[in-house]
Amino acid sequence: MNSPLSIVQALLSLITAACVLLLLAMVHRLETRLDEANPKPKKAHFAGHSYLLVPTPMTWEDAQAHALQKGGHLAVPNSEEENAFIARMVRDAGVFEAVWLGITDKEEEGVWKAVTSENLAFRNWFMGEPNGRHFENYANLGWSSPETWNDASAHARHAFVIEFAK
Repeated sequence: MNSPLSIVQALLSLITAACVLLLLAMVHRLETRLDEANPKPKKAHFAGHSYLLVPTPMTWEDAQAHALQKGGHLAVPNSEEENAFIARMVRDAGVFEAVWLGITDKEEEGVWKAVTSENLAFRNWFMGEPNGRHFENYANLGWSSPETWNDASAHARHAFVIEFAK
């Protein structure tokens, strides 16, 4: 016959084991949610350049600083094909919000320039854009439709694509 003490000890052991299993399940679920909430950067290549999608939302200035620190710059689409490639890369990675581009008119209102100082031969503004005047000086891709550009304010936070020369 089991003593009351041994029964209590057995019950405590079972309760402890159940609590440990519950805690392990909760930790696993939390890790899964964190992975889903913080997707990993995605890499791709197009026309001799490399691209890195950074899904962490930042302001345009912070995103450009991050890109420079990594040895690149915010992506500048120079053709319809490159623009479509960047839009497809973003969608394929599961990012369905706007991403920053390396295009700004912060130096002179209405004069949109690439961060690379190259001429903007290609433009793909959504109908009526850019429309922000002095309040929206930074271009993003995918705000109004997946492949068109929009102007946004310095306070907006978006994912971004870094472009590397090779």
